[in-house]
Amino acid sequence: MTGDMRITIDTPPIEFFVHNHKGELVGGLSMTPTLVDVSEGVPWPVHLTDMDVVFRCYHFKTSVQARMHLGDLYILEAVLTDLACSRDRSFRFRTLEGNFGLRIWWCNMGSDIALKGSIPSEEQYDRACDVDPKSARDTILLRNVFELWQEPALLIEPCKRVSEVLSQIRRAGVEMVPEDVTGSG
Repeated sequence: MTGDMRITIDTPPIEFFVHNHKGELVGGLSMTPTLVDVSEGVPWPVHLTDMDVVFRCYHFKTSVQARMHLGDLYILEAVLTDLACSRDRSFRFRTLEGNFGLRIWWCNMGSDIALKGSIPSEEQYDRACDVDPKSARDTILLRNVFELWQEPALLIEPCKRVSEVLSQIRRAGVEMVPEDVTGSG
């Protein structure tokens, strides 16, 4: 790669769906990477990735546009691959602006994978955890938190989507060396 560049991502969204006992769609989480800003002289894991994030539950929908590090997508692929094979892993990432956070982990009780998301991220909304938070007069604070569970086999498709995104970025000329990766969480 020579010079800075912007790579437009054109792949289907990374989706985690939830269906009820009748097989009807209840909702889910959709993450769509749209653009990668590649800066010359900067390690590839910290290149910035723009992403549209949408969470739906029945008729409720919330969305946010977010920026994350490319290295987090790389780690997400490895974590989803392990979880799809019922291997105990966990991962937490958040966007640079703090407007979205997601934690994924293995649950022994049901042999399921838990996904807990927050708009804004929990770190951005730390006052909600304070016993005696600083007053925020004249302000309304809103935080959407969602949890959903997936059986391991349902992670195969989201893992393929992450792989497609990373493949498209590689084809654009970004060399990704695994030893360079550190995640945001």
